[in-house]
Amino acid sequence: MFGLPADIVILLAFAIFMGGIAKGISGVALPIVTLSIALNFVEPRTGLAAIILSIVVTNVWQAFGARNILIPVRRFWFMAIVFLIFLYTGSLLATRVESWVLFLVIGGAAIVFTATQFYKPDAPPLTPRTEKIVGPIVGVIAGLMGGMTVVWGPPIMMFLFLLRADKEMWVASISFLYLLGSVPLALFYYDNGILADDMLWLSAAACIPAMAGIMIGERIRRYINEALFRKVLLIIIFVGGLNMIRRAFMSI
Repeated sequence: MFGLPADIVILLAFAIFMGGIAKGISGVALPIVTLSIALNFVEPRTGLAAIILSIVVTNVWQAFGARNILIPVRRFWFMAIVFLIFLYTGSLLATRVESWVLFLVIGGAAIVFTATQFYKPDAPPLTPRTEKIVGPIVGVIAGLMGGMTVVWGPPIMMFLFLLRADKEMWVASISFLYLLGSVPLALFYYDNGILADDMLWLSAAACIPAMAGIMIGERIRRYINEALFRKVLLIIIFVGGLNMIRRAFMSI
C-alpha cells in the first residue's frame, strides 16, 4: 500500500490525525506533532512526503476562516518574498543531507516550538524599524527550516510574539504565511522527486485523516480547557523532539 507495509500506513494515518487535532485546537503544530510521532517508524523523507499535501489542505481551510488576512499581506510582503526564496533553497538541501541532519533539525524545531509557546516576553514590542530588519532574517531561517523539514512555524511564531500580535492578527498572519509557504513547497518537493509516485498518492490520501483531525480539534476547542491541553501537548512535543535529537546523535 503506497509502497509501505499496511501497519506503517495505519500508524502514519494516526500520526497525521493527531497532528490535525492539534492544529484544530491551536491553529498550528500539524507538522511538528505528526513528525514527532511518525519519525519513530518511518524515514524522514517519507514523513515529509506524507504530510506535505495535508499541510496545504489544512492551511487553505485555516486561511478561509481567518479575518483581516490583507493586513499581514501588506505588512509582511518583503519578509514573505525572502521566505519563499529560502524555502526553495531548503527544499533542495532536503535531498542532499543525511537523515541524522533532518532528525536534528526537526527535533530542534520541536524544542524551540515548545519554548516559544511557554515563553511570555515582558519586553515591549519590536519597533517598526527593528521589525523591518528582523522580518527578513526570520524569513531566511523559516524558509531554510521549512524547505528541509516542512516545519517553518517556530521562527515565525517567535517573531509574532515579539510583535505582541493580538489574537486576530496572529490568526491572519499565521494563515497568510503558512498558506504562502505550503503551496510552493509542495511544488518544490514534487519537482525534486520527494513527492513522486507512491509518495504522491500517500500524501493525497493523508489529507483525509488530517482534515478529520482538524475538524474534531475545532469541535474539541469549544468544550475543553485549551490552556491545559496545550501544556500537555507541548510536553509531548518536547519529549518527541528530545527523542529525535537522540536518534540523530545515535545515527552519526
